[in-house]
Amino acid sequence: MGISCEFGLGGNKIDYNNAAFWYERAAGKGNTQALYRLAYLYLYGHGVNANSSKGIRYLKDAANKGNIKLQLDLGMAYENGAWVAADLNEARKWYAMAAERGNQVAKRKLTELSGKS
Repeated sequence: MGISCEFGLGGNKIDYNNAAFWYERAAGKGNTQALYRLAYLYLYGHGVNANSSKGIRYLKDAANKGNIKLQLDLGMAYENGAWVAADLNEARKWYAMAAERGNQVAKRKLTELSGKS
Protein backbone atom coordinates (compact mmCIF):
# COMPACT_ATOMS: atom_id res chain seq x y z
CA MET A 1 0.00 0.00 0.00
CA GLY A 2 2.90 2.36 0.73
CA ILE A 3 4.23 2.03 -2.82
CA SER A 4 0.77 2.83 -4.23
CA CYS A 5 0.57 5.97 -2.10
CA GLU A 6 4.13 7.10 -2.73
CA PHE A 7 3.99 6.72 -6.50
CA GLY A 8 0.27 7.23 -7.16
CA LEU A 9 -0.31 3.71 -8.46
CA GLY A 10 -3.63 1.91 -8.90
CA GLY A 11 -5.67 5.07 -9.17
CA ASN A 12 -4.27 6.53 -5.95
CA LYS A 13 -3.04 10.09 -5.78
CA ILE A 14 0.53 10.63 -4.60
CA ASP A 15 0.28 10.91 -0.83
CA TYR A 16 3.61 10.82 1.00
CA ASN A 17 1.98 11.10 4.42
CA ASN A 18 -0.08 7.99 3.82
CA ALA A 19 2.92 6.22 2.25
CA ALA A 20 4.94 6.94 5.40
CA PHE A 21 2.12 5.52 7.54
CA TRP A 22 2.04 2.24 5.61
CA TYR A 23 5.82 1.97 5.40
CA GLU A 24 6.10 2.50 9.18
CA ARG A 25 3.68 -0.38 9.74
CA ALA A 26 5.53 -2.71 7.38
CA ALA A 27 8.96 -1.62 8.64
CA GLY A 28 7.84 -2.46 12.17
CA LYS A 29 7.35 -6.02 10.93
CA GLY A 30 10.87 -6.10 9.46
CA ASN A 31 9.94 -5.50 5.81
CA THR A 32 13.20 -4.52 4.12
CA GLN A 33 11.55 -2.76 1.18
CA ALA A 34 9.50 -0.63 3.60
CA LEU A 35 12.65 0.25 5.57
CA TYR A 36 14.31 1.30 2.31
CA ARG A 37 11.42 3.48 1.10
CA LEU A 38 10.83 4.96 4.55
CA ALA A 39 14.50 5.88 4.83
CA TYR A 40 14.31 8.02 1.71
CA LEU A 41 11.08 9.70 2.82
CA TYR A 42 12.93 10.81 5.97
CA LEU A 43 16.10 11.78 4.14
CA TYR A 44 14.20 13.96 1.66
CA GLY A 45 11.36 15.07 3.96
CA HIS A 46 8.54 13.65 1.83
CA GLY A 47 5.42 13.23 3.95
CA VAL A 48 7.44 13.45 7.16
CA ASN A 49 9.75 16.02 8.69
CA ALA A 50 13.20 15.55 7.19
CA ASN A 51 15.32 13.62 9.67
CA SER A 52 18.65 12.38 8.37
CA SER A 53 19.45 10.46 11.56
CA LYS A 54 16.23 8.48 11.30
CA GLY A 55 16.69 8.02 7.55
CA ILE A 56 20.21 6.68 7.97
CA ARG A 57 19.07 4.38 10.77
CA TYR A 58 16.43 2.89 8.47
CA LEU A 59 19.00 2.55 5.67
CA LYS A 60 21.34 0.71 8.03
CA ASP A 61 18.55 -1.57 9.23
CA ALA A 62 17.74 -2.58 5.65
CA ALA A 63 21.41 -2.79 4.63
CA ASN A 64 22.18 -5.05 7.58
CA LYS A 65 19.40 -7.35 6.37
CA GLY A 66 21.39 -7.83 3.16
CA ASN A 67 20.14 -5.10 0.82
CA ILE A 68 23.17 -4.66 -1.46
CA LYS A 69 21.92 -1.42 -3.02
CA LEU A 70 21.63 0.18 0.40
CA GLN A 71 25.05 -1.12 1.43
CA LEU A 72 26.43 0.68 -1.63
CA ASP A 73 24.33 3.79 -0.93
CA LEU A 74 25.64 3.94 2.64
CA GLY A 75 29.20 3.57 1.41
CA MET A 76 28.65 6.52 -0.92
CA ALA A 77 26.96 8.55 1.82
CA TYR A 78 29.91 8.06 4.16
CA GLU A 79 32.46 8.62 1.43
CA ASN A 80 30.87 11.90 0.35
CA GLY A 81 29.42 13.17 3.61
CA ALA A 82 25.81 13.00 2.41
CA TRP A 83 23.41 13.03 5.40
CA VAL A 84 26.31 11.91 7.62
CA ALA A 85 29.79 13.15 8.46
CA ALA A 86 32.29 11.89 5.89
CA ASP A 87 34.06 8.81 7.23
CA LEU A 88 36.19 6.76 4.85
CA ASN A 89 36.50 3.83 7.25
CA GLU A 90 32.73 3.62 7.52
CA ALA A 91 32.46 3.94 3.73
CA ARG A 92 34.88 1.05 3.31
CA LYS A 93 32.83 -1.07 5.73
CA TRP A 94 29.63 -0.64 3.70
CA TYR A 95 31.40 -1.04 0.35
CA ALA A 96 33.01 -4.25 1.63
CA MET A 97 29.62 -5.65 2.60
CA ALA A 98 28.27 -5.00 -0.89
CA ALA A 99 31.46 -6.22 -2.57
CA GLU A 100 31.32 -9.50 -0.65
CA ARG A 101 27.93 -10.07 -2.23
CA GLY A 102 29.33 -9.45 -5.73
CA ASN A 103 28.57 -5.76 -6.32
CA GLN A 104 31.10 -4.57 -8.91
CA VAL A 105 30.65 -0.87 -8.16
CA ALA A 106 31.44 -1.52 -4.50
CA LYS A 107 34.54 -3.48 -5.51
CA ARG A 108 35.70 -0.56 -7.66
CA LYS A 109 34.99 1.94 -4.87
CA LEU A 110 37.08 -0.14 -2.42
CA THR A 111 39.96 -0.06 -4.89
CA GLU A 112 39.61 3.70 -5.31
CA LEU A 113 39.61 4.22 -1.53
CA SER A 114 42.58 1.93 -0.89
CA GLY A 115 45.05 4.83 -1.19
CA LYS A 116 43.01 7.35 0.79
CA SER A 117 43.08 7.84 4.54
